[in-house]
Amino acid sequence: MEKNISAFRAGKPVFALAFAGIVLVYALLFLTLPQESIWISDEGNRILSVQAYSANASKYLPDPFEGVTGVPPGIRAYPKPYFVQENGHWRSAYQLFFPYVASFVYTVFGRAGIAATAMVAGLLSIWMAGLLARKLFADDFRATAVMLLCAFCTPILFYSGTFLETTWAVFFAMLSARLFFHALEKKHETLTIFAGGLAAGISILFREEGFLFAFGMFAAMTLYYFSWKRIIAFCAGAACVVLPLLIYNYLDSGSIFGMHSLVYSQLEKPELNRFVAKLIDYSFYLVLLCLPFQPLNLVLPAVLLAGIFVCKLKRFRLPAEIMVYGFVVLCCAAGVVCNLVMEHGGVFIYQSLLDHVPLFALCLFAAFPLFSSAKKEFRFLALVSALCIFPAPMMLNQYVLGMFWGGRHFLDIVPFLCILSVWILTSASVEKTLKIVGYALIAISLAANLSGYGVLRMKKNYSAEIVWELAKPECKVIATDVFWLPEELAWISRDKCIFLMREPDSLEQARKLLADNGIREFTLILGSKSRVLSNESIARAARKMEIVPGRRFHNDRLGFFEIQVFRCSIRPDGR
Repeated sequence: MEKNISAFRAGKPVFALAFAGIVLVYALLFLTLPQESIWISDEGNRILSVQAYSANASKYLPDPFEGVTGVPPGIRAYPKPYFVQENGHWRSAYQLFFPYVASFVYTVFGRAGIAATAMVAGLLSIWMAGLLARKLFADDFRATAVMLLCAFCTPILFYSGTFLETTWAVFFAMLSARLFFHALEKKHETLTIFAGGLAAGISILFREEGFLFAFGMFAAMTLYYFSWKRIIAFCAGAACVVLPLLIYNYLDSGSIFGMHSLVYSQLEKPELNRFVAKLIDYSFYLVLLCLPFQPLNLVLPAVLLAGIFVCKLKRFRLPAEIMVYGFVVLCCAAGVVCNLVMEHGGVFIYQSLLDHVPLFALCLFAAFPLFSSAKKEFRFLALVSALCIFPAPMMLNQYVLGMFWGGRHFLDIVPFLCILSVWILTSASVEKTLKIVGYALIAISLAANLSGYGVLRMKKNYSAEIVWELAKPECKVIATDVFWLPEELAWISRDKCIFLMREPDSLEQARKLLADNGIREFTLILGSKSRVLSNESIARAARKMEIVPGRRFHNDRLGFFEIQVFRCSIRPDGR
């Protein structure tokens, strides 16, 4: 009995019980999400590729115009630049590794199976972060705290409810770090470090941010654990995955960075001085405060400023401290101003790290204690985190319309921020007042990420209604000028013909195309925020058709996704 009590005090069952509780909560939350819908069109892009691989063992997508002749240039099967034509066939312009692997899950388990893959990876990431924390702290209570922070105070919660590769990239990044620290305790460490490099390489297969993570691991290893044997083993492991990837990318697209690089090369660029544009990028990706619930945007800066002035005002000793905390003050001011004056446009385009991981600010506050810690394991994690965070905005372009959530480009090291936060809150070298600020930031993180899951559920429920409406048998041919709709309808059977109209007079082109091919009835979908068709062209087309308004889809929080359904019948003389 005494042995059991001492084991409990040591935290032995707490770690397992906490993880079991996290699994239960994630599973229950997952069951509240409809499987027919998606969060963002990127998911639809991947789902279409999964279906193609499963059906035909090919990356090429079904052609909705098969058997249809005379397709005009203003009508497309799939939106550019996210899909490209290759040898007369359509394919995704995104990385195909994740859809290819997921296609095997889809073949065996169907839609429910692949819907759960991101949740499984999210849980594995949390578990791996907990194991890493357990090794570093040698304390199950603090390791449990890390798991709870990862599970409920970071965007891992949100992305576990999507069909994206993000959480798989996080899992392999955490596995890489766990293997590295495990190897340091072994007499023959080379093979384990090689496996850690291999895991870092696999993370790159899922997300390009893995390159920064692998570089951060390499740099921190060189600085804190230098050994030629370790460096070579890690790099060799990563190279086993990365070199074949680069070769495949070059053969597939002509660029070692792959077809996805073509997407970014075709996106709109800001007409600004490059220095100014990059300042905006840094603000957008690191510090912009634009959560969908206004009070959170006002509370967070107040907490940050209080932390600076209460903890540090009388204790600035180094010019570097003045620069760091001055930077945080400017971030607070910039975030509040942007939140008050920027147009949100009815769509959540904000994806800054501070927005959804306020623990980032706690690590900034404690940067000096972290980098002067007696334990170089935590200095190692801090350096990897910094090398993944601060160079990233240089490679990103915020001038892109889209729907995002949280600092997805930094998710590989978010578990590191959780580990560092627990170290800060339990370290004797950190001021008590700063710890109070840290607990406040944890509360804000929890509120931000729980609200995020609410937003995810709202969007997926809204999209599910659109899918259910357009899956009806009478909607055999669907024409739209809404660029995101073909991917939004990814789970609708491709026996239907869904096509995109990309020119102001495309409706007239579509009417003639359908009439020439003996199709007299179709469903027309128009959006209020992404119109391409001109009113004049619609009026001309309407003279030769019977148009009956159908259902209108509207949500005050999702104004960008407002659409109107019309049932159209082409008159006999309507060519």
